[in-house]
Amino acid sequence: MIIKFLLILSISLTAILNSVCYAQTYKYKDKQGNWQYSDKPPKSENTKVYIIGEKNDLPKKKQTTPDNDYHKTDIQASLYKKYNSGNAIERASLATITIKTHLGIGSGFFISNDGYILTNKHVVRPSTSGSWQETNNKFNEQKIKFKQNQKKLDKEEDLLKAMYAELIKREQEIEIERKKDQERQRQRDYTKSPVEYLTARYENLKAEYEDRKQFYNKTKPKFDKKKRAFNKEYSNFNIKSSMANVTKNFKIILKNEKTLSARLIAVSEEYDLALLKLDKHITPYIKTNKLRVHQTMVVYAVGSPLGITDSVTSGIITGIKDDYVLTDTKILPGNSGGPLLNEEGAAIGVNTARVSEVINAEGLGIAIPIAIAYKEFAIFISEQ
Repeated sequence: MIIKFLLILSISLTAILNSVCYAQTYKYKDKQGNWQYSDKPPKSENTKVYIIGEKNDLPKKKQTTPDNDYHKTDIQASLYKKYNSGNAIERASLATITIKTHLGIGSGFFISNDGYILTNKHVVRPSTSGSWQETNNKFNEQKIKFKQNQKKLDKEEDLLKAMYAELIKREQEIEIERKKDQERQRQRDYTKSPVEYLTARYENLKAEYEDRKQFYNKTKPKFDKKKRAFNKEYSNFNIKSSMANVTKNFKIILKNEKTLSARLIAVSEEYDLALLKLDKHITPYIKTNKLRVHQTMVVYAVGSPLGITDSVTSGIITGIKDDYVLTDTKILPGNSGGPLLNEEGAAIGVNTARVSEVINAEGLGIAIPIAIAYKEFAIFISEQ
């Protein structure tokens, strides 16, 4: 009985302790610089974010930038001056940026000289991504397991208390019988004493109690430590997710590692696309592909895979569909939102996922055709 119980509890706890949530809680600073915690998003950000495809008050005409060029910072000139780009792909990398969010990094690229940036929706709104959902599901699964094992430990604690009380009771019974034995000896009563039987029964219970207590005292601190770590990780994920899903301003990192702030303009309801804007800057930008897109076409993916900024991978187009381009170019985590380029450095699409994230097929990537991006955000941008 004891061995079976300890084995089951040990296996269950081992699964928990060796493993790695979501409630709407928002953490932000108010105008006075004080941290605020609320179940409502902050009201301090007044930038309107449009959801393309949803019935809302979209602007009636194409939006233009009110900034006077005289007051803009020319980062295009400074980047061109610093980097003597030897080919079209290197020049395109000048217009590719890293986007930092509360939950990680992604990529994006300028598509106009007045600071408009294309990226993926899941980069700026991570809860729309499959990887976020997968992480959230794992947190919830582990949360359930922790509750289940907490109940087992609580039940074991109650059992230990009951066993200890029973040991005290049996000790008292033995003491009473010993006194009776002494009285029987004085009266020369040779009735068989139950003390030996009661002592053996007591020792058996005590041995089981000590085994259970030793296992409990060894397991409980480890469980509590892992539970505290899980709760901290769960809370951080919760807060960062909540903040990421309402953030309207994002840090972007240029090729020269300069950090700037871009604002979110719009997200697509149908596609994994988002549009940001870097105000008051003249920016390098990537032109649109004018060549016929075909299978075996050589392409390049630029972005920040696995946290490594300003990286380039190459391959060919393996398939073309209405809504996506399939390529064997490596699309790694962090590449999302970066450009898929032809050999002239023009944008064919917006990198969005590895096929292995959707189906079991390693080594293939997906990009959304650039024409779809321009169509989605036509009220703000036009093909260059």
